[in-house]
Amino acid sequence: MKRLGRQMETETTRRELEKKQWMNEVRMKLKKEFFEKNGTTDHPGEAAPEYHVVARRHLGDIVAFLRQMCEDYTSPDKQKSVKVTFLSPLAALEAEYDAALLSDAFMILFNNSVLFAHSDSFISVGVARLQDGHVQIQVADNGIGIKDEFKEHAFDPMVNDEGIGLDRVKAIVEAHEGTIAIQDNPGGGTIFVITLPPAEEIEEAVLLDD
Repeated sequence: MKRLGRQMETETTRRELEKKQWMNEVRMKLKKEFFEKNGTTDHPGEAAPEYHVVARRHLGDIVAFLRQMCEDYTSPDKQKSVKVTFLSPLAALEAEYDAALLSDAFMILFNNSVLFAHSDSFISVGVARLQDGHVQIQVADNGIGIKDEFKEHAFDPMVNDEGIGLDRVKAIVEAHEGTIAIQDNPGGGTIFVITLPPAEEIEEAVLLDD
């Protein structure tokens, strides 16, 4: 048991180091691309690109959309087995959303789940309508999780090497007038909880903006 415990601890540490190394590489690549795009040779320092997202929302069945996303997902890591499950108490649920943007957001979440899984990756996606009419989507995984001290800044652009892609996910969700939060998965890993407003609330917000 002690030997097994040491092996598990070593594996966890190795994954943490790989995660930080990968995040540092992506951070530097994003900084380079950002400053090349903006035509400056100044040292990027701690600057990071901010996403300004405009969602072109259309009424659709978000249950069917998410189910198809789960069925079509292909892992970027061919060395890991990936199982994606989809759960919904409803056969259909209408919402207004930008399919391209939401696909981008969930692809980021799925890919991170695979990358930060210890070995084989298990991803569970669930969607339901809350009592107030809001649409709630949960993406749970069995990865290494996000430490409490990093949760507050997890959606900041590249903060503490812990924000790869999550700033874009948040920008996409907020462009849908929604919110996103992080919870610990009781079985180990992370749960991202996305809440989107009912279609009628989105329509009212658009009218007020006009």
